[in-house]
Amino acid sequence: MFNKMRNFLFVTLAVIVTVISMANLQPVTLKILFFSFEIPLIILFYLLLIIGFSAGYLVKGIVDYRKNKIE
Repeated sequence: MFNKMRNFLFVTLAVIVTVISMANLQPVTLKILFFSFEIPLIILFYLLLIIGFSAGYLVKGIVDYRKNKIE
């Protein structure tokens, strides 16, 4: 039951991300300190999505490590 629900949520999230990203193909200017880059919004969207998932995974790992260390 849990695996079916997890698979459904994963597929739903993938479809939502794909639809939103395909609707945002125009180029945007990204300014970081003294540099500016012009990249498609879809690439920026996926880059931020990967950074967000990675940060969440890292924080979960740190919390689990500290929880296991205390016990």
